[in-house]
Amino acid sequence: MEYAGSSIVEGMAHGVIMNTSSATDAITLMCQAVENETRTYFGIHSPSDLMEQLGRYLVEGFVRGLNSGTEALKAAMAQVNQAVEFLQSIGEQGIDIEVRVTPIIDMAD
Repeated sequence: MEYAGSSIVEGMAHGVIMNTSSATDAITLMCQAVENETRTYFGIHSPSDLMEQLGRYLVEGFVRGLNSGTEALKAAMAQVNQAVEFLQSIGEQGIDIEVRVTPIIDMAD
């Protein structure tokens, strides 16, 4: 039974490997269809116009993603500030420490 199970798995693996090009061909056809439908829908006749439009969407989505995390980032920074204040209070008690926070992103509204 072990041999039979091993043979089944090997056969499946071989079948997947031998048909990888079929899968990539299908994905290519699907992407081409999406591109064609996108061009038709948006009335795009030039590949550069298509890439420009898709680039805009990519940037817009990236910005939306960053903005949707603003509140979580502010909350995390508030916790960091609390920790810094705590460490500073320890320093004020005579323990020699240095706290340095260097902001990387200005999230001010």
